[in-house]
Amino acid sequence: MGTIKYTDDAYTTIAASVGATDSIIIVTSSARFSNLLTIAGDYFYATIVQTGTGNKETVKVSNITGTSWAVTRAVGPNDSNLSFAVGDGVYLRVCTNVIHEIRSASNQTKALFTIAGGSSDAITATVGIAPQTLVDGTQVNIRVISSNSSTTPTFNLNNFGACIITKQGGNALAPGDIVGEVILRYVAAGTRWELLNPVWPTETIVHSLSVANANGLVGSSSGGKAPQLTLSTTVTGILKGNGLAISGATDGGDFLSPVTGVTVSQTAAQNIGTTSNRLGKLWATDITCTNTINGNSATASAASTVTGLTVTSGKALTVNNSVTLSGTDGVTVTLPATNATLAATNLAQTHTGMPTFAGGIAFAVTTKPTSYTIAATDYLVLMNGSSLTVTLPSAASYPGRVLKLGAVSSAVTIANGPLYSTDGSTVVASSINARYIIEIMSNGAVWLYMNDNWISG
Repeated sequence: MGTIKYTDDAYTTIAASVGATDSIIIVTSSARFSNLLTIAGDYFYATIVQTGTGNKETVKVSNITGTSWAVTRAVGPNDSNLSFAVGDGVYLRVCTNVIHEIRSASNQTKALFTIAGGSSDAITATVGIAPQTLVDGTQVNIRVISSNSSTTPTFNLNNFGACIITKQGGNALAPGDIVGEVILRYVAAGTRWELLNPVWPTETIVHSLSVANANGLVGSSSGGKAPQLTLSTTVTGILKGNGLAISGATDGGDFLSPVTGVTVSQTAAQNIGTTSNRLGKLWATDITCTNTINGNSATASAASTVTGLTVTSGKALTVNNSVTLSGTDGVTVTLPATNATLAATNLAQTHTGMPTFAGGIAFAVTTKPTSYTIAATDYLVLMNGSSLTVTLPSAASYPGRVLKLGAVSSAVTIANGPLYSTDGSTVVASSINARYIIEIMSNGAVWLYMNDNWISG
């Protein structure tokens, strides 16, 4: 928004005839006027007077280019568009427009005061010195007779039109916000009046608190305008809560203490840390399980002694360190009858002692018609094709591992070898002869050639 400009004793004449609707006028000289419009948006008012008749028209000049002026025509209160001839005078005078704008600018910084009329929700007011139009920031102080009863009261200043009253940046009022001396500021962007001094809710101050000692809690208050509440409990040990009260937890019922040499049966371990019929995780230094695990899972975190352990179908037993099957007459680990697998997740585990198996042992047999890389689960691999290569795993990764490899119809090349003598000193082979099965074993550094057999047929 620009600024109105004014200077003393500025005068020129019309240099070319001006029609009633022309918005560009040509003057003989702009020397006394050009320094007024040095900032974009600034303007001044000029009065053009017809020679002979004395009829005049006030125009608003917003731009000067040489002797060419851009104007807004007939801006005075009683003006009409006139035609002007060469030689008609152009004057910079104190006109009605100048007076109104100076007064409006003054009103934006000086609040207007009056006693309001209208009703509590349709307030009106009239001030003697008022702006010509409502401009953003116009402020008025009024004294209302009654408080507003609605959330959308309006204010009409000097019959400019009723606009809604808001507070706190455009929020709706609450009933009773407008009381007594009221300060309103016009916000042109929202065509509204902003209430600058709404009534604030009455503050409620708490000076003391009354604390009921119940549900395992004991409380006290310091009192004063900002009382501090202190809570404590008379319950000792491990606490438990049900959402309503706090009480002490019981060993064996709510939790299992980490002690040495405790025997936990399924019945005693039910509902430990859970609401279902299962044995949850057990953390103990030495656990003896004397019954069947029928729950989801059991985890022993340290050395655990197990007597007559049965893992039912679909369940899991996880041992983080070691599990000891104790007893003088032999101990049985019973697995589900169908498709049961006893697997070691770490293939480098060492098994001590001489296990006895009641029944046969089945080894994995794999036949490959194309070149193949030995997998972690392979034992006997038969290569049946021509120009094939079998790739061994790293001997260092599988110390003690035994593999059997067969060349069914044609010789097979061995990659990631070669094969050494049983003392590991001499290379003895880098391929398998046709129709032979060889047995090899890793000593942790290389693969050793143990023996071979002819494939009959």
